[in-house]
This record gives sequence, structure tokens and C-alpha cells, in this order.
Amino acid sequence: MATWGGNSQNLPIHVCCSGCAYGNKDTGVLQYLLTLDPESINARNVDGWLPFHSAAKTGAVHAIDLLLEHDPDAAMKKTIVFSHRPHTPQQLALHIACNSYNNQLLTVQSIFDAYPGAIVERDGYDKAPYDIAWESNDRHSDVVDFILTQQAYARQAQEIKNYDENDWLSLCCALKDNAPLGSIKLLLRALRSVGHVEYLPLNIACEFSSAKVVQYLVEELGREYAHTRGNKFEYLNKYVYKESVLHHACRGGNLEVVKYLLESHVSLVASAGVNEKGEHPIHLLCEAGKVKIDCDGVEYTEVIFGMLLANPEVLVGA
Repeated sequence: MATWGGNSQNLPIHVCCSGCAYGNKDTGVLQYLLTLDPESINARNVDGWLPFHSAAKTGAVHAIDLLLEHDPDAAMKKTIVFSHRPHTPQQLALHIACNSYNNQLLTVQSIFDAYPGAIVERDGYDKAPYDIAWESNDRHSDVVDFILTQQAYARQAQEIKNYDENDWLSLCCALKDNAPLGSIKLLLRALRSVGHVEYLPLNIACEFSSAKVVQYLVEELGREYAHTRGNKFEYLNKYVYKESVLHHACRGGNLEVVKYLLESHVSLVASAGVNEKGEHPIHLLCEAGKVKIDCDGVEYTEVIFGMLLANPEVLVGA
């Protein structure tokens, strides 16, 4: 494993990760460094930090996203304590992000989604992320509020001891409240630890949650049903009260999720039928456009056009 050398405290990849902050979305150099030396993602600097920790310190959310693509477990890895730096505490990236003067909410959210278990872990000073965010000299109230809310979801997950309706309701409420991916992971894993999950609330997620949450549930559904079903996405075409998940996404005006379904499950969009009122999903999206969405916006127009391309038959008799 590479470490720092000479008089330099950082390797180029650490400097690059730090430089991807301050609104700089260009991660081309970082991608180039990772292509030249894939193992550099595990390089430690003089403080025992990985490049991921450097990105967390400076709020380089685009670098964080790229590093997670190369190493999905990066957020689970702690800093190490070198003998020449004995007073440097061992920390996770979430601890570092919460203590940073650049502790941007997007950075904290991305790290939490990657490893939600960090919300209850303590660093070398015996401090949890919330303690660090609250005590930071550059305290950001939005970060403190976010951490506090996710702690509440984490407690709900820890309190799940049986598989019953109340425990299941906690996950459904979190989805309806558009809880971040990390908290959905905690709740779903807790439910699975006490019983087999036979139904994943995709309908609620498609209407209210982010595309990241919907994608996660679809992937988890594939693992849950792969041993009994030939097509792991067969469940997506099932109807609840004669409505598909696409109906629910359109009713909620959830353009992000509709775009995800268009890009990743176009056959579902093309095959979506009518609900018991005779409505296609696009009819519901048009209705949502009157009250929930900027119907003059480019994104709305693109989604409507994409749905028509996937299922032009809806124009017949419309």
C-alpha cells in the first residue's frame, strides 16, 4: 500500500481530491490518476488518511461520488494512527465531514448514504458524528439537523425486534417523508434481520422518494426474489389496486423517478396499462403538472416526451 514520502504530506491523489471542492465538478484528473494507478485509492497520507478522507474534509462531493464508484466500501474505512502522529484520532469519513469548515450538507448526505452505520459510530475521541457537528467551530445548522434526524431513524431501526405492522409502518413512513437512502438502508436491513420481507413498498417509494432509494429497492428486490422468479423485475409489473409503480411515480409528479424508470426499465413504461379509472401513467403526470411540477420546465417536457416515445399508443383515443 502506498504512503506518503519525502517532505510531502500528501500524494497527488490526495491533493486532487481536495482540489475537487469549492464547486469544482471536474473530476477528470482524479479519474486519470485512478486509471494510471487504481491502488492509489488506498494510499495513506502523513495523517493516515485515504483520498476519500481528504475529499470529505474539503466537501468535494463530486470526488466522493467518483471514489465510491471505484470503491463502494470507502465510507466504511477509518483513518489509521501512525507512530509519528499518536495524537491523531481514528475517524470515519462522516466524522471528518461533520468537523470540516466545508461541511456541506451534500457531502455529509453522500457519505451517510454510502455507510449509514457511521451515524452511531464514535471516533478516537469517543465522539459520534452529531457531537462533532454540534461542537464544530464552523457549525452548519443544516448538517446538525440532518444528523439529528438520521439518528432518530437509526434508533427506530435498532428498536425493531419483531416483524410486525408497526415496524413495517416505520419504513413506509420514512419513504413517504423522503428519508435519505442511508436511513432506508438501516430500516430495511433491520426488518430483514427479524424476518423475510415479502413485499417491498415500491409504490410509496416511487411516489415520494428519490431515484436512489427506488433503485436500491429494485436491486434489493432482485436479491429477494431471484431464487423464485425468472425475471427479477417481474414484480415491477405487478399492480396494486390496478396501478403500476409508474402510475405512482407520475401521480406524485416524481420526475426523478420517472426518468429513472425511463432510462433503466423502458419496457415497463411501454407496457404500463391503465388503472381502474382508465388512466395511463402519463395522464396522472399531466394532472400532477398542474399542481406539483413546473410544467413549463425543461425537465417536465423531456419526461413527457420520453414517455410518449416509449408508449406512443396512449395518443390513440386520448
